Amino acid sequence: MKIRGIFYVFFLLIGSVSFAENVQAYSELVVTAEQERDIHKLITTLAHTSTFGLVFKKGELEDLGKKTYGIHPLRYLGCIYSDPQLKDCMPKLLDKSMVASRFVKEISEGLNEKLDEGQLVRYIPGFAASLKLDPAPFMTFVDKRNWKGMIDYLNVH
Repeated sequence: MKIRGIFYVFFLLIGSVSFAENVQAYSELVVTAEQERDIHKLITTLAHTSTFGLVFKKGELEDLGKKTYGIHPLRYLGCIYSDPQLKDCMPKLLDKSMVASRFVKEISEGLNEKLDEGQLVRYIPGFAASLKLDPAPFMTFVDKRNWKGMIDYLNVH
């Protein structure tokens, strides 16, 4: 039986692993300083380059994508939304329909994969704490696999 909504939060708060341990678990998800720089370059390029101009940067962007492949999707989002400059880039990136659809698709695939593997829910408290946000709304997004909604939420909080 699948645990729903608020029960996720309840489980995280009183389950066999403490809330503090879940926060600690998120901080242990690996992302190197070089990968953070690559994420920064990728997001700023996607946000500040015209759709036409992105065609000429396709190879560079694919190389940056390969360098950041394998980063846990919550950690990836955490890198973006904990950096004020990158957070400001996201509405511009998401205004470009082709860029937005690919970004949301790839993040969604990663989040679905981690959820299916049981490697997502325990990281939500740490993810939320890293952004100074309440974890409860994220559990609703996870429960519904509403990744676009989660990205929209991150853009306004």
